[in-house]
Amino acid sequence: MGKPSATQLLEAARAEAKKFPPAKKQMSEANFKSFAESLSASLEKKDLDWDASNSANKLALAKLIHNDAEIKAKLLVSGGKIGTFAVALLAPSTTENLGQPHYHDLDYSVTMDKDEYATIRTEVAKFLGINDKGHSFHEGNSTASQSLRQIILNLCSKVQGPQEIERVKTACKTYYKFDPS
Repeated sequence: MGKPSATQLLEAARAEAKKFPPAKKQMSEANFKSFAESLSASLEKKDLDWDASNSANKLALAKLIHNDAEIKAKLLVSGGKIGTFAVALLAPSTTENLGQPHYHDLDYSVTMDKDEYATIRTEVAKFLGINDKGHSFHEGNSTASQSLRQIILNLCSKVQGPQEIERVKTACKTYYKFDPS
């Protein structure tokens, strides 16, 4: 058995997140452990060795859950943590190359009750380096639409402190060619 590549791990984690039981989507310590074990079993079926009890693997998985828009839209932070890891410690470093956002048309609108809304919001939060606290929408929630510009402004409005505001403003200009002030 070989070790999974970063791409194989990401693809497997995305697939597991899609089929993970709804009752376990909050990433409490127990649910995170269950998700890691499920992911390990899935990789093992592909002859890939990934030890769910290895602390480095658990940290890498928590970072993956926190920083991948597709997975983060499916699995939810529990009490500011993913498993035992504080989300504040899971954000990508400022030196990490994030590439370019998938969504960049500021006028693109999406209905707030769709999975795509959560994906877009998560992606914007990731690129702006904002810890977005639980804006998952469930059936029966708003069917109003928001543009990418509105999503960015909504996320930026929660940022506090002059240095943090300036950092987010710079990231917004860099990734979205938009000044949120």
